[in-house]
Amino acid sequence: EVNQTPSLSSTVRKMVKPAAPKPKKVGPLQKAADCLRQSQFDKAEDILVPYIVQHTKDAKAYMLLGRAALGRGDWEEALEVFQQVKEIDESAPGLFSALGAAAQEAGKMTLAVESLQKARDLEPSNIEVRKRLLKIAQRTDNRVLKQSVLEELQELRQTKQGQAPAEA
Repeated sequence: EVNQTPSLSSTVRKMVKPAAPKPKKVGPLQKAADCLRQSQFDKAEDILVPYIVQHTKDAKAYMLLGRAALGRGDWEEALEVFQQVKEIDESAPGLFSALGAAAQEAGKMTLAVESLQKARDLEPSNIEVRKRLLKIAQRTDNRVLKQSVLEELQELRQTKQGQAPAEA
C-alpha cells in the first residue's frame, strides 16, 4: 500500500513562498547606454557629465559621452572626448573607429585615416571601418587607399559568405 500523505518537503515548499527576485539596480553607465540606444543623446549626457566629474578616469563613461556627441552631430565635441579617452585608455574598445568617425565628420581627414587604419588593425572584421576609409579615399581621390580598401572589403564579404578569399 502506498502512503497517500504528502511528504514533509512538498508540504513545506507549498507553505514557504519563494522570495521575489530583487530588481537589479541599474547604474548610471547602463542608464546612459540605454538612452543612447533610444537616441536620447541629451539625456545620456545629463547622466554622464556628473558621473564623469566623480570618475575622471572612466574610459567607458567618456566613450558613451563621445557617442552622445556623435549622436547629436557635435563632431568637434565628440573628437575632443575621444581624444581624452585616448589619453586615459588607448585600448578602450571601439576607440579608434569612433575617433575616426568623429574626425571624418569634423573634416580632419588625416586624423580620420590614421584612426580608422588603427581601428582596422584592431578590429579586422569591422566592415564599417572599411566603408568609412573607402568614403574618405573616394572623397580625397586617394586611389591607393581606395584600391586596398576595396580588396579588403571583398575579402571580408567572401569570408562572411563562407568562401575562401581569392589569392592575390
